[in-house]
Amino acid sequence: MIVDRYCIILLLLCFSSCISHENMYSYYLYDQKEHADFDYQRIEHIDSVPGYKDSIFAVFEGIHGNYKIVRFMSHDYGECYPSYYDSTNNFVAFKINEKNQVVDGFLSSTHIHADYPLSYTLLRVNAKNIKIRKVNSIKKFNFQFPYSDSIYYKSLLVKRKKGYVYLRKYKR
Repeated sequence: MIVDRYCIILLLLCFSSCISHENMYSYYLYDQKEHADFDYQRIEHIDSVPGYKDSIFAVFEGIHGNYKIVRFMSHDYGECYPSYYDSTNNFVAFKINEKNQVVDGFLSSTHIHADYPLSYTLLRVNAKNIKIRKVNSIKKFNFQFPYSDSIYYKSLLVKRKKGYVYLRKYKR
């Protein structure tokens, strides 16, 4: 009887552990650029960027400025658009001040269906002045959709908002 209770408790703990880590994404340091700022003109006109989805990541390289631009990548396998699964690359780009706080930031995917504009997958940081640490929960940055009302992409990218940003390079 006592053994049965312990088995049930153990199974419940294992099951809840599996559920809590479902759809968690890891964003690892890709690169960083000192004395930089976001090119807001390119971001504002992201749907007309030459090269289309192949160059969305390049929009966030940064131009000369007074901040540091830090970019993170996540590589996983998932739904790119309805009923189509493939390898996906998602990224987070932060603009960081001298106090190591996030001043602005974006999260997006490099896999976008050709029928949709790039802005459909773009999320923007809504919580400011959060200090960057070695490990950062994506949730605390409160990413929002500033440019899109696409319910489909919102459901996909909500999944990308669950996870962590690591201030280190990915090592296999």
